[in-house]
Parts: sequence; C-alpha cells; structure tokens
Amino acid sequence: MDFPQRAQHRPLTAPAHGSELSLNVIAQDYRWALVRRLVTDHQLAAPDRAAGLLVLLFAQPPSRITRLTTDHVLDTGDHVRLRLGREPVLVPAPLDDLLRELVTRRRGRSTIPPGREPTWLFHGIYPGRPMDPSSLSRRLRVIGVQPRQARNASLMDVASELPAYVFSRLLGYCQKTADNWNTEASGFGPDYAADLTRRRPRHS
Repeated sequence: MDFPQRAQHRPLTAPAHGSELSLNVIAQDYRWALVRRLVTDHQLAAPDRAAGLLVLLFAQPPSRITRLTTDHVLDTGDHVRLRLGREPVLVPAPLDDLLRELVTRRRGRSTIPPGREPTWLFHGIYPGRPMDPSSLSRRLRVIGVQPRQARNASLMDVASELPAYVFSRLLGYCQKTADNWNTEASGFGPDYAADLTRRRPRHS
C-alpha cells in the first residue's frame, strides 16, 4: 500500500497471543452481529460504519485505518478495491458505497491544493491531518466495536480461510505475522469454535 512519503509504510505486525488469545477475541457470532448492525444502521455516521467494518472484516487496526487516503480506494464503477497490502482487496457491499461516500466527501471538502498533501479518508480536527488513532478507537467503542478484540476475531477468521501468503499480501500484514495467525487458527478445532460462540463478548 502506498502511504504518503512522510510516513514510511511497514507491513503490519500483530504477534499471535498463544494461549492468551482466547482472552482477547470476541465470539464470532457477536462479531457478525456487529457487522450486521454497521451494515443496516443508517443512523450511525458513515466514517464510523466504514471504520468498524474495516476492523471487523479486514482486521485493520485504527492506526492503519486513519492513514488511509482517497488514493487507496480504487473504484472502477462496478467494483471497489482497497489497497491495504500489495494486492488490492475487493470490498463487499455496502462498505464499497461507504468508501465511495468518504472519497467524495473528502475530495469535495479538501482545503489542501491537489498534489501537496494526502486527502485522508478519516480526517482529523486540523486541516490536512488524519484522525488520531486513539480518537477513532474511542468512536468505535461508543458503537460497540472493541478494536483489539474485534480485529483478533477477524484475524482468526481470515487466517482459517486463506493461506498466509495471500493473507499477508491482501491485508498488509508481514509474512511472519500471517504465518503465526495461520498456526493459531489451525490449532483451534470445532470444540474451541463452539466455545467461542457460547461465550459472551469480553470488553476492555
């Protein structure tokens, strides 16, 4: 992913937590309930819905979400892809339309001359500055999304479905981290999945 030159991009590193992982992940049924709420609740602000879905579906932390710019959104008209890693990932509906809305909003309201500064999808309170990750985290918690636990649940799900090589290239994680999460996901069988489903979500 091509971030602005002033902030050198490095692949995300999120080491797996081994035996402590179950303490830092929400149940998958609760995760999907949050996804459904963000998909259907139009009373929520579009940036909060989009950011929450990026955590829940693509395992992106607030620190990475706030660095996204309009250039990371690739819109062909029929499909939207998002450049999180080396290979753009296809964005499902309605997140695609939420990203389109943020792109239109930011390009229309930018006070920075084109080519001078990036147009942040999640802008901060100061012109030309992105939202602070801690501010985004607080906003997500208000709508019920605990960033760390939700991201871990998404990582577990993605790692159980995709090879580490594909996982790292699509979501911007380093290969070692992707390997660790694939190992973690393969180590939890049906009994653990059932237990996760029964557990009430943990909050930090």
